[in-house]
Amino acid sequence: NADLPKEYCDEHQIHLLPLNVHIEGNDLLDKYSIQTQQFYDKLNSYTSHPKTSSPSTLVIEQKLRPLTEKYEHVIVLSLAQALSSTHDAIKHVATKIPNVHVINSKCCSGAQGLLLMEMVAAIEAQQSLEKVLARAATCISKTQFCFMINDLSALIRSGRINKIIGKMAQLSGLKPIFALNAEGKTHLVNRAFNEKAAMQKILQQVKARIKKGEKLKSYCL
Repeated sequence: NADLPKEYCDEHQIHLLPLNVHIEGNDLLDKYSIQTQQFYDKLNSYTSHPKTSSPSTLVIEQKLRPLTEKYEHVIVLSLAQALSSTHDAIKHVATKIPNVHVINSKCCSGAQGLLLMEMVAAIEAQQSLEKVLARAATCISKTQFCFMINDLSALIRSGRINKIIGKMAQLSGLKPIFALNAEGKTHLVNRAFNEKAAMQKILQQVKARIKKGEKLKSYCL
């Protein structure tokens, strides 16, 4: 959903393709049937681990077909291909629709939102399709996405973290810090013992890139 306000999406003709969220035997649509805060408020109370899945190719086609009839070109900025099968599903549908252009964002969440905002700016500056796509590729290569896991409980219950190691980390207050690499894959980059220290370490990474001569154009928290 790129964490963009609904008002911004409406104003700039951004259409969302929600993931399926499977919770306690219920099939929901992200941002339509369940909101982010609602999900996290109840996360530790679920008896089974929530899962997500890509929209079916039929749902994707039903979403894209009307848009392709309304607009000359439709650009889809997908969730990182390494994180979800959604990108490949959209690419499959796009092979049947010539004016759909699919971009692997190689990120997610707010970083994906910043990329969309860059593309909106290029489109509103009336740049050509080729320049908009090139701008997106350049911005993707320069985007860094870092995040901290504040509560390991759900990861322990899902089996994504070894139970013993996870419990030890919880008792010590350890907060792992991850980033997405150039392919959009998750990897551990640091660790801290409280949220404030974790934020400082993430900021240190940003400052290190600035010292190397890179410019910080935009950010989100």
